[in-house]
Amino acid sequence: MSEISLLKTTYSAKEDIWNDEVKRSKTEVNEKCQLIDSLNRKHDAVMSERDGVKAQLDTLRAEMCSRDNLIREMNTRLSSLQAENARVVSSFDIAQKFSNELNLKVVELEREVDRQREVMSDRAEEKREAIRQLSFSLEHYMSGYKELRQAFVGNRRRAVLTS
Repeated sequence: MSEISLLKTTYSAKEDIWNDEVKRSKTEVNEKCQLIDSLNRKHDAVMSERDGVKAQLDTLRAEMCSRDNLIREMNTRLSSLQAENARVVSSFDIAQKFSNELNLKVVELEREVDRQREVMSDRAEEKREAIRQLSFSLEHYMSGYKELRQAFVGNRRRAVLTS
């Protein structure tokens, strides 16, 4: 029996080693499964992020096309505005010339108005002097009339008193 016992002991030792290896293999398999799950989650996250980046890229491409269209429209508008600006500048130059001519005319008319004011002022002073002279003459004649009347009325009274 010693051989059987030895075989049992050997078998038992090998079975313990095999059980330890199975446990270790199971642990390794569990760890590798967890690592694979972790890697799968990371892969899914990376794929999701890649899809997000692709979506952003598509959005950026669409925005770029939109901006290119906008730039073309703005360039067209700029050309139009430059042409309009040239017309406005030309019109402004003509208006400026006309304004300068009108300003010269205004200066001439202001001089004429000032001259006419001087003439009117001189005429007004002449009229005031004529009115003063007439007033003086009127007072002189009124005074003479009063004296004459008093002399006439005074003579009549004497004639009435004497009769």
